[in-house]
Order: sequence, then C-alpha cells, then structure tokens
Amino acid sequence: IVVGAQELQTYRASLGGNFSSKKILWNDEEPLRLQLWDLAGQDHFASMSHNYYKSAEGCILVFDSSSKESVPKAKKWKQDLDMKASLEDGSPLPTILFSNKVDLKANEWANAEFLDSFCAENDMLGWFETSAIDPENEGIDAGLLFLIQKIIECSPAQEFTPSLSSIESTDTVNLNERSQTKQNGSGCPC
Repeated sequence: IVVGAQELQTYRASLGGNFSSKKILWNDEEPLRLQLWDLAGQDHFASMSHNYYKSAEGCILVFDSSSKESVPKAKKWKQDLDMKASLEDGSPLPTILFSNKVDLKANEWANAEFLDSFCAENDMLGWFETSAIDPENEGIDAGLLFLIQKIIECSPAQEFTPSLSSIESTDTVNLNERSQTKQNGSGCPC
C-alpha cells in the first residue's frame, strides 16, 4: 500500500483485493502489526465485504480527488462498512479519508471545506491528502499514524500490550527513523 521510491516506476493501481502486513514500532518501543486490505473500490467486492471487515479495527477510505464521481462511491463504501462492521461496543470503526491523486491539480473542488464537511456528514475522523506516486508519502504516513492512535484509543488496553518476543525486530519499521533518514538524505527507511 505504501509505495517506496524504488518501486515508483513499476507501480500499478490495485485491480483486485490485495493484502499487506507491516510491522511497525509505535512510540519507539511498542511493536504493532498492521494488516491492510485493499479492496480497490471494486463493486463486486461489496458482496463479500463482510469477510474483509471481520475483525477490522479501523478503516481508510480512498477517493480519487481528480474525479467527482468517486465521492458517492466512497460514501457508499462507508455506509456498507457501517452496516457490516463496528467496534465491540457497537460504535463505528475509526475511519479516515484519503483524498488521493492530489498531484494532478485537477481537484480544486476537493478543498478543505468540502473534505471537512464530507467527513463530518459520514462519521469520519478526518482526511489526508495523498498521492500514490509521491515518494515521501507524507499524507499516507500522517494518516496511518493518526488512525493507529485512534484505534488504540478505542481499544481495550490489554489488546495493545504485545510481547516483544512475538514480533521479530528484524521485520520492524521504526516510524520515527523516517525523519532522521530524511535529514540525512538517504531516502525512505522502509
């Protein structure tokens, strides 16, 4: 889902459901495993969506900011999510919106006022501007960090006390190293 700078030349849009797992260090010490499902907004996945939503603890909805037609689709996916998944207490899953393709500059209609309103109307926690071809992925990283924090806030404390032995540190990405590497000019630490 997060495309590294070396992969940009071979990046292709999602054509079907994709699964990705990533281990990160939260707060420089707490290992977390992210499991990400990418349904690519395909309508034929809607009939199976309850299988994808099972055990979900948060959601990122993505719409194409260069296409107004993608907004009703994002709303439809949010409604589907809310009908089929919720937290243990019945409240909606923490959900954020990614306004993708901001690099195209054909998205003046998708301004902050519109995005704030859309998120408020659809019970989303916030929005982030993203571009799949941006090697920095700052909007993606900021959105993920924000969503992880909201998931942790909504979850019982015992769910986020993983033992260090259960996650190998060699597969762990420290999100705080990114800013250090950026300053050194050595590129993405992923």
